[in-house]
Amino acid sequence: MDSINYTDDKNLVNYDEVAELYESVGFGKASDYKGDARYRATLSQPGTYAFFALDSNNHLLGMLRAFSDDRICTWVADICVQPQWQRQGIGAHLMGMLEKRFGHTAIYVSALSGSEDFFEKQGVKRASKLIACARRGGDGLS
Repeated sequence: MDSINYTDDKNLVNYDEVAELYESVGFGKASDYKGDARYRATLSQPGTYAFFALDSNNHLLGMLRAFSDDRICTWVADICVQPQWQRQGIGAHLMGMLEKRFGHTAIYVSALSGSEDFFEKQGVKRASKLIACARRGGDGLS
C-alpha cells in the first residue's frame, strides 16, 4: 500500500485531479470543472477550508471541503475519496483533521443517503430538529 500524506496545503493539489475526483464519486463531469476559473477559486474563498489525502507522488486520493466562520459553526460541503481507496480510513482521517481544526465549533453535515453511518462513526450524529433542503434539482442530490 502506498503511503498516504494528509495536508491542508492547497498548493500541493492539482485542480484537474479535484475535478476527476468529483466525477469519480458522481459529483458531475470533470469537464464541467476543468478550465473554469470560478471552480478553481472555490478552494481559495474566505471561510473555505480543505483537507487532502495524497499518495507518495502527490496524486489526490481524497478531500474534504468545509465552510466555517471559525467561531460558531463549520459545515462540511463535501467529502470524497477515490472509489478504489474507499473503506481504507481516508475519509475518517480527513474528518479527524476537520475535528482537530474546528472542534471548537458545531460541525454540520448534509449527508447523502447511505452515508449517515459513516458520519455517525465520526461522531456527527443525526439531529432530529434539522432537515436538509436543496434548491437545485436534477443532479441526484434532491
